[in-house]
Parts: sequence; C-alpha cells; structure tokens
Amino acid sequence: MLRRMYSYLPLAAAALIAASALSSSASAALVTISSKGSSLDINATSPTGVTNWNVDGVNNLTQMWFWYRIGNNAEKSFDTISSVVSISKAPLSPTFNKVTAIFNDPSFTATYTGTLTGQPAGAHRSSMVDRIEIANKTGSTLDYTFFQYVNLQLAGDILNDVASVGGALQNTATQTDGLSISQTITTPPPTLYQVGIPASFLTLLNDGAASNLSDSGGPTLPSDSAWAFQWNFHIAAHSSVFISETRSLQFTVTTFVPEPASLGILGAFAAMALTRRPVRRVRPIAG
Repeated sequence: MLRRMYSYLPLAAAALIAASALSSSASAALVTISSKGSSLDINATSPTGVTNWNVDGVNNLTQMWFWYRIGNNAEKSFDTISSVVSISKAPLSPTFNKVTAIFNDPSFTATYTGTLTGQPAGAHRSSMVDRIEIANKTGSTLDYTFFQYVNLQLAGDILNDVASVGGALQNTATQTDGLSISQTITTPPPTLYQVGIPASFLTLLNDGAASNLSDSGGPTLPSDSAWAFQWNFHIAAHSSVFISETRSLQFTVTTFVPEPASLGILGAFAAMALTRRPVRRVRPIAG
C-alpha cells in the first residue's frame, strides 16, 4: 500500500506543475502574453492598462484602458478597483496568448478577457479579440457607463496617424498611418464615440466630473491620434452585459530610398573625390 502511494506522488507533482503553468499568480502586476511574432503587456493595477503591442519588434500601442461611471458620479479607471489577474494558455497554442483580468467592486464585477493572435515573423500582422462582461451584483437596476480608450502608434510612429469612427452602426474605429492600418469592430455598437488627440481624452475621463463623449467621428488630421467608445447600460438586478470586439493590425515599415536626382548628386561628389589630386607644396630653397 505504501509503495503504491509513493508511485502516485510523481504524477501528483506533475499535475501541480502543469496547473501552475496554466495560471499565473493573482498578485502579478504586469502580465505579458505572446503569440508567434506578437506580444502584449497588461497591467491591471496601473493606469497605463494595456500597452506595448509589439509586432515583429515594433510597438504599435501606447495605451488601451477602461473607465466606468455609476449614475452621475465621476468616471474612474479600472485600476482603481481591486483586481485579480490570471493568465491561461490556449489549448492549441504553443505560447501564453490569453489573459483574464477580474475587477471586483461592491456593486459589480467586471471581467476582461484578451486573446492575442500573431502571425509568422516578418508578416507585420496581428489581431486581438477582447471580451468584457459587467455583472450587476445588486438587487436593483444599475445605471452603468463603460468607456474604452485606445491610443495606437502604428508602425511605431505617433506623428501621422489618422483616426475615424464609421460603419453602418458607427461601431468601427479605424486608424491609419500611410499604408499601415488598424481596425476595431465592436458589438454592441457604442452609445457615443469620439476621435481626437490623446490628451483630450485623458483630461475628459479624469476631470472629476461626469462626462460624455462628443459623437465626433473624424477623421482627424495626421497627428498623434486616439479614439474612444462609450456604452450606457441599465443592467438589471443580478444580470450581466457583454461587449465583444475584434482588433486587427497590419503595418508597413518604411525604408528610405534615395531619389534618382539625389543619386546623381551623390555620384557627382563621389567622382570628384576620386579624381581630385593632392596639391604638391614646394618649399623655397634657402639662399
């Protein structure tokens, strides 16, 4: 009997190790998920939230994060709520590419799940599927407003991005930078939306008063651009609402190629350098 018990110990230890590999510590502040040539950082206890969408070594995301409001109170960011972060491994993926963050408030529980799908190195393409659940923990209807703010930096460049919101249901946010493009499609459609410069959103969402987006869909002028969605929910007692979205990214790395005229000038200077002969100095003969 004792021998049989000992024989099960290695199996139990292996099962414990496997379970710990599928879920990180709930106290972990920064979690990085990855898939092929892509990676993403999530810090649920920091106002930076989701950052560093690296694709083939190029960062395409400055910040994505969430704010909420109950009734007519001021907005608060999700990192102000006590949070639990866990990371799980997709069954068919060789890497950790899925993260779940759970935020517990006395009146609601919010669950964010993000799944990253990368492409082979050099493809310059990646995608994210996000799912947010807001569960009303109270016995009455909850007047709940949810905000999502996204500040991309396509191809690692923040200066030439153009953001717009469109689609038949105004549920598609598009951001471009030359040949680079990112598109986010969300269900259900947002109640309100807005595009603009990042500072305007961060001021609006952190001003200590109840605020709403402006329903301005752009497009913005080429600059450091961002966009945001707002959903106004009336969540029934002990019920939940869900938001799902798919975000795609494809960027092009621009390399400098001299114009023909520039090549001609460079060639002329090179020819002059090759044909130039050193000047011989003659010293005077002392008499």
